[in-house]
Amino acid sequence: LAVRQGCQRLRQLHGGVRSGAAGGGQQLLHQRFARGDVLIGFVHRRLARLRHRSRLQRAELTQALSRLREHTTRDELTGLINRRHMRELMEQEHQRCIRSGRTFCLGVLDIDQFKKINDAHGQGAGDQVLRVVAEVLTQDSGALAVRLGGEEFMLLLRGRDAALRAEPLRVALPA
Repeated sequence: LAVRQGCQRLRQLHGGVRSGAAGGGQQLLHQRFARGDVLIGFVHRRLARLRHRSRLQRAELTQALSRLREHTTRDELTGLINRRHMRELMEQEHQRCIRSGRTFCLGVLDIDQFKKINDAHGQGAGDQVLRVVAEVLTQDSGALAVRLGGEEFMLLLRGRDAALRAEPLRVALPA
């Protein structure tokens, strides 16, 4: 608004010079244009800083959103998909199977005697056991491994040979 008003004032001054104003009017006009250039330069620099700050903030928000998504879809300890996200993925897979005629298999795993491991060796050892199980379950790139909670895990395997592919993963788990 201030720039627009300044431009209108310059037009008025310029009109006065054309209509025969004294030579001093022309000098005043040049001073006004110089002030306008300074103002435009200031506004331009200010806008550039604001745009830069906006880009930085947008990048920070994108990173924060990515971290938030990660926290809401992954188990913090194992890095596996969590129960909440698995529900969404199962529904998507079900719809995909209806459309394509493919099949999938779900396997539920429970670590036997896990409470005894925690009691005898401490929670740190129990956490390490959970991480090892998660690592073994992610060896099949076609499987989705999920930590349901505690010592319970689930595998979603796609394809007709899904049940056959689950067995080597079960056998690979230490007793």
